[in-house]
Formats: sequence, C-alpha cells, structure tokens
Amino acid sequence: MDFGKVVYGIDAACYQNVINNQLMESKLSKIEDFSISDLQKIVIKFKDLADVPSDPYRQLELIIIASIKSWHDSKNVQLRRENGLADANNAITIQSMVYGNLNQRSGNGVCTTRNTITGSPELVGAYTVMCEGEDTVTSKPFFDLDFIKHDSPACYADLVQSVKLIEKHFKDAQTVDFTIENGHLYILKTSTAKREPSAAIKIATDMVNNNVLSEREAIMRIDPNSISADGICANVIAWAMKFKRLDVYCKVSSIAEAKQAFSLYADGVELECSKLLMTENRIDYLRKFILTDCPIEREETVGVIMSMLEGDLKELFIPYGVHKRIILHTLSDIPWNILCPTRSACLQSDSHSMCCKTDDGSYNPNNLTLVLNKALIKVVIGVVTSLFSDGIMIRSPELMMNHSNEVTQLQLLINTVGEALNGNKASTYVRFGVQLKSPRSCILADSLPLQNIDFLGIDTETLSKATFLDDEFDSKKPTLDLRGVGFLIQYAARKLRKGNPVIKLGCNGCFAQDPTSILFMDELGLDYVTVDGTNRLPCAIIAAAQSHILGVTKQKEMEDSEYVFWLNLDNQLF
Repeated sequence: MDFGKVVYGIDAACYQNVINNQLMESKLSKIEDFSISDLQKIVIKFKDLADVPSDPYRQLELIIIASIKSWHDSKNVQLRRENGLADANNAITIQSMVYGNLNQRSGNGVCTTRNTITGSPELVGAYTVMCEGEDTVTSKPFFDLDFIKHDSPACYADLVQSVKLIEKHFKDAQTVDFTIENGHLYILKTSTAKREPSAAIKIATDMVNNNVLSEREAIMRIDPNSISADGICANVIAWAMKFKRLDVYCKVSSIAEAKQAFSLYADGVELECSKLLMTENRIDYLRKFILTDCPIEREETVGVIMSMLEGDLKELFIPYGVHKRIILHTLSDIPWNILCPTRSACLQSDSHSMCCKTDDGSYNPNNLTLVLNKALIKVVIGVVTSLFSDGIMIRSPELMMNHSNEVTQLQLLINTVGEALNGNKASTYVRFGVQLKSPRSCILADSLPLQNIDFLGIDTETLSKATFLDDEFDSKKPTLDLRGVGFLIQYAARKLRKGNPVIKLGCNGCFAQDPTSILFMDELGLDYVTVDGTNRLPCAIIAAAQSHILGVTKQKEMEDSEYVFWLNLDNQLF
C-alpha cells in the first residue's frame, strides 16, 4: 500500500476503497477481523493497482529511487526554501522493519522527554495497541504511557531508560517514536521536541541548573520570536545580557513606558519628546503657542511647556541617567496641521510666518520647531547642571534630529548649547544625532556634517518603504531585505565610519527587532538597535546574544580566512 503510493504515485483512496469494499463484502466493521481469505483477496486487488516486484532487493532499489526523486519534487523544494533549507541535502537510512500490529502485545507510540506545555521533566506520550504506521492517526483508541507501565513493566522501564539516554546525548527535550513488537521495545526515531515558549524557558533553565547545558548553549536553544515581555525569565535575559554585543534600546512615548523598558533590561531608550506634549492636559498650550499674536504670551507659554518637560526629564534622569543611555527625540515631529484645525487659523495670526521656511528652503530662525528645540536644549542643560551640582553624575544627554535634512538646524542648536552653558564648565556635553530615512540620505551619508554628529540611527521601516514601490513593499514580512535595503545600510555605515570613526551607529523600526536582521546588523558592526515597544525587548535582547555567539563561533572557524559581510561592496552583490 505505502509502496504503491510512494513508488507508483497511486492515490491512497484507491487502496482504501479496496479495503472498504472487502469490509462490506465480508460484513465486517474493522480490519482486525479480516480472515486469511479476506486478506488474500485484498492482496490480489492491491496487485491490480500496482504490480509490486516480489524480489525484496528490487523493492528496495525502487523505493530508494522514489525517495531521491521526491527530494526534488517542486512542493518539497518550495517547502525547504520557505524554511531556509534550500541548501540542505538528503540521506536515506535503510533498516529492518518491526511490526506494531503483530498481536495484542504489540503497538506503536510517541513520547516527549519533557512536558512540552509546562517544561517539567516528565515523560508524556500516547500509545496505541496493535497498530502500525498511519494507524496511529486513525480512529483507533490510544492510551497514555501508564498503559505500558501496567501491561508491560519491562518495556516501560526500557523506554524510560532509553529516552533518558537520548535526551542526555542531544542535550535537549526530544520527541521519540517507538514500536513494541511482541513485548520487545524498539526506538524508531527521535527529533527535537516542539514546545510552548514558557516550556522552552523552563527546559533551558533546568538544564543549566543541572549542568547539562552551559548558559551559552541554553541561549541558543530559545526561539526569540516566541518570547514576549509577559513570558520572559529573568535568568534567561541575564544570560543574554552577558553574551550580546549590540546594545538594545526601546522607543518610548511616555515616562511610564521608559521605566517599563528599563525594567525589561533595555540598555537605553529613545524618548519621543513631542509625544509628551500631545497629552490632553498639555496640547492646549501648544495650540496657544501657535496661535497667539503676543510675543510675551508666546514666551510665557513656552516657559509653561518647558516646565512640564523639565519635570519629566528629572523623573527619568535621576534614577536611570547614570547607567542608561537616554536619547531625546527633538520636537521636530509635532503635527502642527492637527494642532491648527484649519490653515486659515495660522494665516490669520501674525505667527504664521514662523510656520514657514525661507524662499531658498532653509529654516527660518524663528521657526516654531526651532524655538521649541532651543528651549528644550536649555531645559536639558539646566536639568543636567542641577543634577551635577547635587553630585548626580549622569551620562551626557543626547538629542536626536528626526530627519537628516534638519542638519541645517544643527549649528543653531549647538550655538544654543553654548548659550545655555554660559561659561559653566561644570555642565555637560550635549551629543547630537540624526536619522537616515531614505535611499538618498544613505548614499549621501558622508555629506553630513559628521564633525558635529555623535550618533546616527537608520529607520529600517521608512527606508524599506522608500526603497520599494508601494505595491512591492510587504510590511508583514519580518526580515530586512538584505540585498537591497541591507546594501544601503552597509554603504551608509562604511561612509559614516570613514568620516567619523567613533560615531555610534544603530537601526530602528520594525526590522530592528527581527532575529535575522539583528544578525546582519551585528555582523555589520553597528552599535545598537532600537525596537518599537517594550513587548519586543526580550526578543531583541535574546536575538542579539544569539547573533554574537554565532559571530564568535564563525570567527573561530574562519581564523585563517578573510571575514566578509553578506554584501561585498568591493566586488559585487551576492
């Protein structure tokens, strides 16, 4: 039956029809009740479907050929490609057959060496009496492993001992298929057991505690994609923090979210300062700032807005500013069009000129955004200076310009730092950074004023959208396009490192939290990745650790050869 399906491609329904017809002819309800005469009739009808050679060696030859051909079947090729196994090879193992359907002392079963739901070290499985192969997935009743324990204690003892040895050898939870033939146990095959995310953490932790795995090995056994903020284990994250090279930050829009990110082991945060002002009790001050005709009232409103931000920054800097990196996104992405219900509202106000650029496209010094950003810098300097005077030596504050085309504002903001310092040498240095969001900005990265830029982030999602046509970009695809977008990132990184060897480079956006993309960024030598939302932090931290472990392993294997990235800019793309 199986031979005809695999070798000759005969539909399984044809064989099943023969069996069903014989059941009806013999007036039986189950195949176990077939007589020898019934079975002989079935064999004759099976031979009509496919004339199977009587020579067992010829049978073996045909099944080997069919197995090799199936490897190249278009469906199997596509399946391997989708699962990253396009370069995998095929091997055929030939072994003798055992029969689980020989008699009532025979059967077929499967078990896992650990509970795949809880991760607890217990043998779990199912067993079916007098069955073989596909019979295990039919309507035959199955029992838990206690059935074997009571029916055949010797077989159960052999099973327990065998799976312990198998798990010890592979150092991981296993799924084991077995057959009992006439009271004798035979292990058929074993594979890594699929498990729930919480079970994976439990299994890894137990194996480290029992000296079965090292922390490094345990990290490599966890699927980052299955880890969430709700399911993390402090031990696992602590191990990952030891092995990762990349810093992992989190983009946040509130102080509460920043605190949560640090509680989830973030190395730093990117705080969107404009989001702090878009809350219900603050947005009215922004509208007043835009629409007022009175310069004094506008200045007073800015003071109120900045006093709010000052309280937020103190709440963040005091507990976390000493050891954690805090990047403040400037107030460049405030949605003025939303704040002003109609364009006429701005035009009717004397402040409308402040919303516009000059004729040559450069920023007007009186631009609303610049006014707020200059005020923000003064607040940051004031907060840090105050903390310094109290003996709290925090890290240098960092301001991120949201677009690379805003670098024309950089010098104005740098001058603002000098004004805010006002000769106070005890004050700290303010670091400035920009973001690259388009292919053009990546290609022209070395045209930026790198002497004034301390760090730079690349927005992987916006860059991907700009690289692909609208109908080509798939936002659901989790992995960065390495040959296209990856090329742009690598090109920009090389140019930036050449212009400023100490500049800090990182990536953010949806692809900055994907394990495969993180591996690319780690090999590229970037300094950090920033994930969108605290729920993605554990995944990125573990992926960063796995990436570095893989990189160290690869480096050891390639000690005598030149290390290359996936993209070779000096020669060609491959």
